[in-house]
Formats: sequence, C-alpha cells, structure tokens
Amino acid sequence: MKYLYALFLLLIFSIFSCRQPDNCSHGEKAKFTFGLSYCNPIIELENGDHPEVQNMKDFDIEPTLGKEVLIKYHPLEAAGSYCQMGLVVELDCVVER
Repeated sequence: MKYLYALFLLLIFSIFSCRQPDNCSHGEKAKFTFGLSYCNPIIELENGDHPEVQNMKDFDIEPTLGKEVLIKYHPLEAAGSYCQMGLVVELDCVVER
C-alpha cells in the first residue's frame, strides 16, 4: 500500500511540475498594424521595426489594428515576406496587454 501511495504522489508531482509558466509575461511590447490586403499580420515593435507574423492563426488573439500585446518570437530566416516590410517572424507566445 505504501508503494501505491508513493507512486500516486510521484504521478501527481510529475503532472504539476510539467506546467509551463506564462512565457509572455516578460515579452516584448508590440501592437498590431497592417500592410496590404494580401499581407500576413504586421506588428510594430517599440524600437520601430515592423516584422511580419507567419503563424498568427496558431493563437486565439484576433489581430485588430492598434491592439497592444506582449510577444516573444524568433526570426524565420528561410521565409519570404509578402509585404516586403522586413523580417518574417514566428511567434512563440502572444498575450494581450
């Protein structure tokens, strides 16, 4: 019986220890802007850059004009930009501010 109890505690501990913290809580401030109608969503970073977001459909946030968000992203070196605005990025996380 002790072994079953220990196994149960180990299982519970392992389940709760795998939760990921909110990775965007210290993300970069940005807001949505838009380019041409055929463009992927464009974000405006605080430094003035305007990367094009490749994977916005992976998130439950509607990219409306001027909406402020916190993001973490990484550049996609091999991806081409529809809008020719600059860097194409893939978001790792995004939350509304």
